[in-house]
Amino acid sequence: MLLKKTEIILITSIISIYSLLALMLINNVFDEGITIYLLKVMLISMFVIVVNFSIKKYGLYSSISLLLYTFFLFCLSRFFLDILGLASINSSDKYVFYTISRNTILVVITSYLVFLIVLLISMMFFNNDKTTMKLKNNFFLEKYSGLILLLTFPFVGIILANDIINVLKNGYFSLYSNNTNFKMLSAFWYVFYFTIPVYLSSLPQRSSKTFLYTIIIIVIVLDSLKGSRGDLFRPLLFIVWFMSINGRKLDLKKALVFILATPIISNIFVYFREGGVFFTDFFKSLVVFLYSQGVTTVLFANFIDYRESIVNDTRWYFLSGLVEPIRRYITQRSAYNAGRSEDFAEISLSLDHKLMSTLNQSLYQDGVGYGSNLVTEFYAFSGYFGIIILTILLSIIIFYVEKNARINRVILVVSFFWVQNLLWAPRGTLFPNPIFIGISLIIYFSILLFQKNNLIGKKH
Repeated sequence: MLLKKTEIILITSIISIYSLLALMLINNVFDEGITIYLLKVMLISMFVIVVNFSIKKYGLYSSISLLLYTFFLFCLSRFFLDILGLASINSSDKYVFYTISRNTILVVITSYLVFLIVLLISMMFFNNDKTTMKLKNNFFLEKYSGLILLLTFPFVGIILANDIINVLKNGYFSLYSNNTNFKMLSAFWYVFYFTIPVYLSSLPQRSSKTFLYTIIIIVIVLDSLKGSRGDLFRPLLFIVWFMSINGRKLDLKKALVFILATPIISNIFVYFREGGVFFTDFFKSLVVFLYSQGVTTVLFANFIDYRESIVNDTRWYFLSGLVEPIRRYITQRSAYNAGRSEDFAEISLSLDHKLMSTLNQSLYQDGVGYGSNLVTEFYAFSGYFGIIILTILLSIIIFYVEKNARINRVILVVSFFWVQNLLWAPRGTLFPNPIFIGISLIIYFSILLFQKNNLIGKKH
């Protein structure tokens, strides 16, 4: 694939300038304070360059652009606030408290820069996919997946109402205890959830689609009221992407309203989940929101500083999304059902479990977690080389799904899980739960098999 001359000049200039600056900084041309400050500015400016290039080449709502937005929120927001003098990037202030060293900050900044530069280079080799949605409405798939949603929705409503009441009475972490009611009804929740991507893949056209879209949104919003902001924003961002590949772009004004409302909504969720102060001042809410979401950078720093203390440390954290569900539900069920403990953290492949157990065992056993971060997991694999190799692999997967979701219905079903995980990967692990994908595909192929048998029966 030939690159445009302007693209070659642009990418060569950017890499040359940043390499020259990096060499000057490494060789202590400036004093330490100026060096760190310049690196912070370089990091934010590189982000601006990459996101601008992504928007121009792939669009405002492509999965790569959406990933960059969440990357800024979770990984770069504290650097941005630090440059403005509104916060310090040197404070480890979540679960272990100390001043993060200059060397650790340098590793974090360099890792983020490498990630962004490799993404930028990868974009040069993937053309803007102008393929419109080639798939057409599957009436049979729409009809029966929609019917499943309708039949399970009342039970889902009962489950959500019970969970919300439970959270208001006993707190967020009560959801992870074994004392919640209506366990028998949980199967309806899973059937409803795993049918959503099947229904969306049918590209609904029937008159009932507005009602079904509405109950899907209602379930998403009610589920997030239990206290998890991610449970709201992940599916909403997927819907934005899904609309985009269907040729229905979100109005820029509406997108701006969504962005401005995000810190307020987040503030409301935290208030209901944990109590405490509710900020009515928008600017203060925005700063608090950006600072709290930027805790991912603290996670990265903690991992660098405490890695030698982690029991059974591994380089394979980036595979935890694929491996952990299989262990939990199939190969090591007894170990995973025994609850959080040092022994469990020792066998887990999750960076979240291992790091939290190392930093604060008491909070870990109470259910508190850090989440994860795709760049941290890439760095754990093999340092900067790991970031380069895995970011290239990530780019290939991103552009493969972006292209083929328009022409392959199975990929479209899988994208429901992949895109949500991708956009949340700056705050969690990258790969989606393969068992969840498998269940949705079983529902999908079961309906198609039923359709095939139905057609054969009519012929006879």
